[in-house]
Amino acid sequence: MKKDPGSGTSSIHLKENGDEPQAISSREKKLRQPDTCWSWIVCAAGVTCNIIVLGCTYCFGIIFPSLLDEFNEGKSNTAWVGSLAMAAIGLFGPVAGRLTNRFGARAIVICGAILSSTGLLFTSLVPSLYLMLLTYGGIFGCGSSLIYIAIYEIVPRYFVKRRSLATGLITMSAGAALVVMSPVCQVLIDAFGWRGAFRGMSCFVFIIFFIGWTLDPNVANGETTQAFEESQQSQARQSSRILDFSMWGNTTFVVLNIASFFVYIGHSIPPLHFARYCEDLGFAADLVTWLYSCIGLTSLLARVLGSKLCDVIGPPKVFLTSATVGAMASMLLPLATNWLWLLCFSIVYGFADGLMAIGIILSALQTLTQKQKAQGFGFQQLCICMAFLCGPPIGGLVADKTNSYHAAFFSAGGIEFLGLLILLIFICLRKGDLSQNKIQIESENSSLAELLVIEKETVL
Repeated sequence: MKKDPGSGTSSIHLKENGDEPQAISSREKKLRQPDTCWSWIVCAAGVTCNIIVLGCTYCFGIIFPSLLDEFNEGKSNTAWVGSLAMAAIGLFGPVAGRLTNRFGARAIVICGAILSSTGLLFTSLVPSLYLMLLTYGGIFGCGSSLIYIAIYEIVPRYFVKRRSLATGLITMSAGAALVVMSPVCQVLIDAFGWRGAFRGMSCFVFIIFFIGWTLDPNVANGETTQAFEESQQSQARQSSRILDFSMWGNTTFVVLNIASFFVYIGHSIPPLHFARYCEDLGFAADLVTWLYSCIGLTSLLARVLGSKLCDVIGPPKVFLTSATVGAMASMLLPLATNWLWLLCFSIVYGFADGLMAIGIILSALQTLTQKQKAQGFGFQQLCICMAFLCGPPIGGLVADKTNSYHAAFFSAGGIEFLGLLILLIFICLRKGDLSQNKIQIESENSSLAELLVIEKETVL
């Protein structure tokens, strides 16, 4: 083979990598291009997958009263089933992310659909509540985590110009899940009972198996060539160090996660127990379903407005304000004894939920470097999901001990205020440190100015 003096280096480089120009060009032809019509098909598929799988998770509050009557295990023990399923997205998140990087989003979504559908089907057959912890909280929770994490990985890769919009649509699917799946879940319960509802949801989740085939991981982007040339080195680095813990040396990041943990413990109590509380007040199940849909719709709208609001007043202020409103709504919920006041609670709680989600995510990401953001987001979601794991059982335990939901909702608001107090104390201390640093810098600058004047007079 002849070597062209002007291109000999590149020829040798190609030979060493074992790739001929024809192989690279044929590989590029097989890659899907970003910002095309197919990109929006992938985005729509991702939103649909998240709406279905998250809807089957968040609708547990509607099924909760039926499980209480079926197993008679108390509010706290029964709540563990739903809280485990909600927390599973974060608990299995690091494993799901690792598998997605290894096998691609399409394979992981398809496997997640099979696992989730199987878990829901097994849940409809369980003879005891404790087996439901395995089937719904474990098997379905693991499958839903695989789908959720893979969707967040694949959809942004299909966009360059509209990446923020596509990511926002995926984020809004959490609110849309309650809007779409709450009526569906209630219809299934009315027609077939809670066991039939789980079977019906199993069929809905299996639709993801077919949608997942559209999520082709072979997509070109601005980093395709570089990523291809450095794939061997990156794989070696990933195998040597799976997780990066450097962000935990950031004090601000640590405090944000501690505060959000307490805030979300209290924030997670009302949604799961809301249906039983309304049932105790004598409201029909259909009206309760629409209240859940209202929470989801207002949360969806708040997520749309929240990103713009964060640009105006900053993410920390958005989180503090919305979390304060959410805590007050939880503490005032016992005063809502008619449908109109319950509707007002749903609207206020939904807006607070959406703004809190945007505020805490952006607040944490602002404290991290570019290399830490992916792992930092995963750890943040893990902390929030741990709060969702603990919150509903705590609320159920308080309700069981006091035979009333009033104390449970008061406790929820109190725990939220505890998390806000931790964050406020840190902000005040941080402002004090910043002001002292500013005074020190100003004094150093003034001293430097005086020194320059003295030197100037000396020279003259």
